[in-house]
Amino acid sequence: MLFFTSAKTQFVVDSTAIDSMVQLKEKEPIEANFLFSYYEQDGTKSPVTGGIGDEELKDMVGKVSLNIPINDTIKFNFLAGIDIYSSASTDNINNEYGLYTETSASAKDKRTYGNLGVEIKNDKRRLKYGGGLGVSSEYDVKSFNYNVFFSKLSKNRNTLYYLKAGAYHDFWQLIYPSELRWLDGNDALLTESTRNTFNGTFTLTQDLNARMKASISLETVYQQGLLSTPFHRVYFNNTNTHDIERLPNSKLKIPIGLYYNVYLNKYLVLKLFYRYYYDDFDVKAHTASIELPIRPTQSFAFIPFYRYHTQTAAKYFQPFGYHGINDEYYTSDFDLGNIATNRVGIELRYSPFVKLGKITKKKNLTLKKIALRGSKYFRTRESELILKSYIIALELSFRFD
Repeated sequence: MLFFTSAKTQFVVDSTAIDSMVQLKEKEPIEANFLFSYYEQDGTKSPVTGGIGDEELKDMVGKVSLNIPINDTIKFNFLAGIDIYSSASTDNINNEYGLYTETSASAKDKRTYGNLGVEIKNDKRRLKYGGGLGVSSEYDVKSFNYNVFFSKLSKNRNTLYYLKAGAYHDFWQLIYPSELRWLDGNDALLTESTRNTFNGTFTLTQDLNARMKASISLETVYQQGLLSTPFHRVYFNNTNTHDIERLPNSKLKIPIGLYYNVYLNKYLVLKLFYRYYYDDFDVKAHTASIELPIRPTQSFAFIPFYRYHTQTAAKYFQPFGYHGINDEYYTSDFDLGNIATNRVGIELRYSPFVKLGKITKKKNLTLKKIALRGSKYFRTRESELILKSYIIALELSFRFD
């Protein structure tokens, strides 16, 4: 489920540092951010049914984050959210004989999650450091995660060094396709039900001049444990038998990201991003994106964006009915297939900094930002459209000062 923010999803290069070149001595107010989004997708290559079948999915998200400075040195961050979704793919876990038919998105569930972090700064040494803890719960997996980070701003404040390390621990409930569950009593289908993910990131951000900023991010991700999904089916060639998806119990990922921002004039900024990705499943990927924030007034921004992604197939991937019965590892999940994707969208952002009124004798409630963002996504394989989706999101940002 490519919009979920857990260790179940593909890691992306950490971009936190590129927006962190701020004056450390600036006192921060309390901030509250609210995000509401609706996501919908449809496709024809569900891994639940062996690489064919309905991928209809609908997801509603509510999320709140709080940044609370305790004093000039310490700040706490809190995030909580819920995803409520319905999925035809999930519905088909118990539907062996309807694999070739369309089904409604009738399987409903939710994911809840929360994170708590702390950030400490030292103005004299131009340092920031801290860490965080997080948990999430879904119908088939419980997770917790933790991370630490450290950043150092150069003496002339033109260079930022950023280090981050973290881990996710996922505990799966082993839910198999209904017709294969009887096998588990005699010869266990899977003996591993946990997944551990460890990642480390180094980011170097440089102000090239008054108008240009560039950044490079190097990341290493190592996963160990259950890397397959228990209810994904795989169908073999020249036989009527099938099995669950099977993958090695370790994986190494290495993404490298490059960012470049240039202030063209007072109305226009150009933001470019490129990432190269490699893992030892033999997936090689290239991702490029462009954002062009246009600011006709001080408080209003119009931000069109475009993202392109292409990747080779994992050595364990084959579409429906192509795997050999004697293969050791196999998957028909097109997340690991040879695909190309396009995402295009726009964001409308209004930053009025309007005071809405006093909440205490000393604190004002200020509307900091309203942002409406929408995008469409298309996934193709060999020129065939296999999945499409759209998302629309509303973000409200407030400050108390």
